[in-house]
Amino acid sequence: MLAMLLEIAMIVLLVVLGSGAMIPAYWGWRMVFDYYARTVPTPPVSEPCRDVVVLLCLRGADPSLKACLHGLLNQDYPRYQIQIIVDSVNDGAWNQVHEILAQEKPGRVLVEVNALEKHCPNCSLKVCAQLQAVARLGPEVEIVALIDADSIPQVDWLRAMTAPLADPTVGATTGIRWYAPSDAGWGSLVRHIYNVGSFPQMFAFDHPWGGSAAIRTELFRKSTLTERWCQALCEDSAVTGPLRELGLKLVWVPGAANINPESIGFKACLSFLQRQILCVRLDHVDWPKLLACNMISTFALAALVTLCGVSVWLQRWDWALIAGGIVVFFAVAMYAGLTTGELVIRRNLRMRGLTPPPLVWTWKMIPAFFLTQALCMYFLVRAHFVRRVAWRGVHYAIAGPGNIRLEKYEPYQPPEQTAPSHHSTV
Repeated sequence: MLAMLLEIAMIVLLVVLGSGAMIPAYWGWRMVFDYYARTVPTPPVSEPCRDVVVLLCLRGADPSLKACLHGLLNQDYPRYQIQIIVDSVNDGAWNQVHEILAQEKPGRVLVEVNALEKHCPNCSLKVCAQLQAVARLGPEVEIVALIDADSIPQVDWLRAMTAPLADPTVGATTGIRWYAPSDAGWGSLVRHIYNVGSFPQMFAFDHPWGGSAAIRTELFRKSTLTERWCQALCEDSAVTGPLRELGLKLVWVPGAANINPESIGFKACLSFLQRQILCVRLDHVDWPKLLACNMISTFALAALVTLCGVSVWLQRWDWALIAGGIVVFFAVAMYAGLTTGELVIRRNLRMRGLTPPPLVWTWKMIPAFFLTQALCMYFLVRAHFVRRVAWRGVHYAIAGPGNIRLEKYEPYQPPEQTAPSHHSTV
């Protein structure tokens, strides 16, 4: 009787652990079927055309700044404006922006370039710049599009981002950033794998990506979005709550997916991961759920590996086979999801007449996957204890959600050790 109860308990344990371990795989494949597979032509702009202002905030000149501006100035959207807010007139991006605009000679597009006028004490410089631009929007502006300098918009980007907003139940749209680094350095691989794994979670928890997003101005006027931004480290993590306040949806736009070919060093990658996860902890309304799901899946996976080893030691080959099989199935499912996403996004780009960068494959992908998993768990836990974070040379004191403080402002200074031109600015 005791042996039978033990067998039943073991079966139940394996089912529970297997279910917990599969949470990331479920998220990934849900996004594959609900997002990646929805490749539809970008619809034409219907008249009357909605007034759109595109916001680009700069601190430091990203390697892809010229390509980003070229894409923004050549959108096939009938009428739109671009507001560029540079951190300082002494910032290297200031002169570069004016040089690019002089070369491009924008005609039909109204471009306004301003410096950040004040440094908000309780939010990041990026969000402060966005608040400055939003405060000057005219009542006729219906949509604010956000873009980062490391996002290279294609000619139909703005059209794709604004099309779903014709539905009055949609409050915001977003695309995704897909890293496709040209090298196989550990930092580039870890960031690529982290990015692939993070977007299914963002999809599950209605978290837009601020590097390619469009927001109804109604959110600034009728929800708590402006108040949240005034205390936010990052703008996109703070959008979900206001959307739900007004009962509006977030729509993911396959036509707005952008491939980022930049690389990153391992040390810079660690700073990137910490800041990304910290932003979610501070500003996203579903942080407790997201943390719980990630901890459950990681604990379940670790328990299955441990159980497999113990079963082998006890010579319970049936238990070892089941536990090991679940781990192998998890690894295969995650790898298949990553590969499928890679192939589908590249196929989508080709369907839009674009040529994606070459695919880099290396044996380092396998250990990089486990390294990324371990680093994510470390930063998920550490996010509760971080009291100071650096972002492009400026430090912020972190006391908790809604309680950050700019310690000391300094104009952006490039790193003393010059990074390769294809490396991301962090």
